Amino acid sequence: MKRRRTALPQWTHQHEVTAVLDAMPHRTPLDLRNRAMLEVLYSTACQTGELCQLDTTDVDAAHGGITLSRGNPRQRTLPLTQHAGAAIRDYLIAQPHSGPLWLTYDLHRITERSIRRALPCTPRRVRASTLTALLTAGCDLRSAQAVAGHACIDTTARYEQLIILARLTPDQFK
Repeated sequence: MKRRRTALPQWTHQHEVTAVLDAMPHRTPLDLRNRAMLEVLYSTACQTGELCQLDTTDVDAAHGGITLSRGNPRQRTLPLTQHAGAAIRDYLIAQPHSGPLWLTYDLHRITERSIRRALPCTPRRVRASTLTALLTAGCDLRSAQAVAGHACIDTTARYEQLIILARLTPDQFK
């Protein structure tokens, strides 16, 4: 039986993600929401479904953490970067509410499709970029697996292959 080849996840260099975040507008509550969602995605490497299901009670502002779950019993609490915490705080100040963390313009819980449309890059690419940055910085595979929420370490090990690519400069890809 032939072993099926799996493609490497698409990712973006850390400085490119930072450039995207810096270029995002922050005038309206929806702009602030989009920036906060991207900051949380990059901070936690969460899946789009987990991002949709976040409630305001899942954010622990005092300890700088966030609890992720996707309707299953495997919950994980991850730390937020200062940028992600500040982005959530700015969004909640501009759009005070309780219940679902991310709201659409008509104040309903955001959907996965709406998240993909609202962000300037795909959530999957941001997730891969986060995991690649963690492993490149020296994070061990088990810790990266815990952050990603992968059940099997082989899934996380695919990101190790991206470390070599992450060390190349964008000019070396051409």
